[in-house]
Amino acid sequence: MCIPIKIAIISDLHCTNADRASNATRLHDKTPIKPINRHPVKSIKERINKDSINANYLICLGDITDKANEYGLNQGIDYLKEIQTELNAEELFLVTGNHDVDTQNTTDPFYRLKSHDFPLSEDSIKSSYWNNHYCVIERENLILFVINTCHHIRSIDDLNTPPPFNDDALLEDIDTKLSQYKTTNKFKLFLCHHHPLQQSDYDDKYTKNDLIEGADKLLKILKNNGFHLVLHGHKHIIRIQYNDDLPVFASGSFSSIQNTREFDGKNTFHLIDLKIENHQCKGKITTWFYNFNSGWTKSKDPESIFPTYTGFGCDHRNIRGICDNIVNYFDNWYKLEDKTKILPFNDILTYFPDIEYLTPMQQDELMDYFRDQYNLEISPNIKIGATHIIKRINDNI
Repeated sequence: MCIPIKIAIISDLHCTNADRASNATRLHDKTPIKPINRHPVKSIKERINKDSINANYLICLGDITDKANEYGLNQGIDYLKEIQTELNAEELFLVTGNHDVDTQNTTDPFYRLKSHDFPLSEDSIKSSYWNNHYCVIERENLILFVINTCHHIRSIDDLNTPPPFNDDALLEDIDTKLSQYKTTNKFKLFLCHHHPLQQSDYDDKYTKNDLIEGADKLLKILKNNGFHLVLHGHKHIIRIQYNDDLPVFASGSFSSIQNTREFDGKNTFHLIDLKIENHQCKGKITTWFYNFNSGWTKSKDPESIFPTYTGFGCDHRNIRGICDNIVNYFDNWYKLEDKTKILPFNDILTYFPDIEYLTPMQQDELMDYFRDQYNLEISPNIKIGATHIIKRINDNI
């Protein structure tokens, strides 16, 4: 039996000096520490304490610093270790981002990163990561497959080229390695910085050269070897979507300002609750959003760029069927003429727990079908924390 775990996700801090920060990041050496909500790290530590947040592991998906700033790298890693301590997380795993690579160091652009134990301190893991461009980390209940999508970066020009992972020999080697864990009853996660899926609905400047070359083959290998979840950072645009039933989570940015303002986004911190049930991995994602005035909070806006509560792994892809089953199960309540009688949402979750593992798109489908087919309203919106279902008195509700 695989014991459920919690994983905290941070990406794209872009920590740097104040004189280089400009409009790039909220995290620099002049970031005010008082009031505490003005500092993303101090504020998240306060939120962790207030909400009693804990995690088994903390993962950072790259771009700890901005434009290879040495101060930003050192301070950013210190910040991550502070957050790890606050979460009581057993380990911190680091992924290389393009901003972490020092292209001015023509001898070894990764020298600083190697001294900071990317992706962690074990020599055999580090050797594989830097020499083979990937590594596999195995723990009691977890398998992490981590690739270095920045391995090709040796100069500034290389920053404008897509990460190459399309070498057949390399892919065959990866497949052989991962096949060892195909039947392992552990959580199997894939970590990288760049995008394994194209975000083609955004301007070209946010998609050009961001997609991993060979990503389609890589994702197929992951799927064939029973991986459960893909996690990545890079362009600060947050979303979760399926690729052939494999969930891919683009985690956004913890403290960068770039891109987030343009797309009406916010900085984010995530906690993923993972469990395996009937050989199916399911995850609940809780997201906190940063505001300069109020610090880290859960959004109460159902139209936010990403839900406060969402997930992946729902067994039933027929969302309308779930709605029909719920109405049939609570038929006595539904047929009551008294429209003021509410149905507690926790009652629904008791008998239909998969609702907690719906993606944002599936959540929208669920709410739309309830409203259109049965004249029912989930309140508040399921994306910000539903407490009950009510019968709509008229179509203007």
